[in-house]
Amino acid sequence: MIGDKPAAFMRGHGIVDVYDWEADAASAYLAMEFVDGLPLSSVLENLERPLAVCAVTYIGVQMAMALDYAHSRTSVDGEPLHLVHRDLNPPNILVSRIGEVKLTDFGIARAASRVSVTQAGMVRGKVQYLAPEQATMQPYDGRADLFALGLTLYETLTGKPCVDGENDEFIMRTL
Repeated sequence: MIGDKPAAFMRGHGIVDVYDWEADAASAYLAMEFVDGLPLSSVLENLERPLAVCAVTYIGVQMAMALDYAHSRTSVDGEPLHLVHRDLNPPNILVSRIGEVKLTDFGIARAASRVSVTQAGMVRGKVQYLAPEQATMQPYDGRADLFALGLTLYETLTGKPCVDGENDEFIMRTL
């Protein structure tokens, strides 16, 4: 424990460790694990061709295990939290120099039972990775993260986004 907070939000399991956090009206901070590497988006930008199938498979397995861990978390009373990351995409997957793959940025994660529109007409997450129910502001659960993982793996394998367009509105109509 750090004060009245747990020492780590979700230690291990393919998720970047959060050691401490604090927020008030003026500022906020997170003390997180340092992952010596790059976001998957930067890795993809610096390649001349898409990643090999075995590398994409490895990333997919690691992210599926991280999501399974997050989705199956329970409260101290043993009640399922039904956490949903809500923003899984290449910038939020870190690839270390020694081959670790870690999910980061749970900043907009919510319990599925509490998922809601954050402002009138706005949803959270990058539009081209949203599950249709998330994009249309319908109830959703951890399967929305799996949808985003599928889109991310498609992009990692082919070198181009599965859904792309001139603006967010066009992309949302495509979903």
